[in-house]
Amino acid sequence: RGDRVLLGDPVSGILAHAREALDAGDLAGAVSALNGLAGPAAAAMADWTGQARALLEARAALATMAGRG
Repeated sequence: RGDRVLLGDPVSGILAHAREALDAGDLAGAVSALNGLAGPAAAAMADWTGQARALLEARAALATMAGRG
């Protein structure tokens, strides 16, 4: 039900929310959703989230350099 998991693994709900954001083209939203992960799930996604954050930072730097930031 929305962001709340009524039955099942809460990690699945977080991953579903991140996938929805990513499918909508919202990389920042996907990274934000994954901030809710902890423990082994966070460790499993650490490389991907690190790369996604680096991409977001690069996009922001390029926008600043282009005078749009």
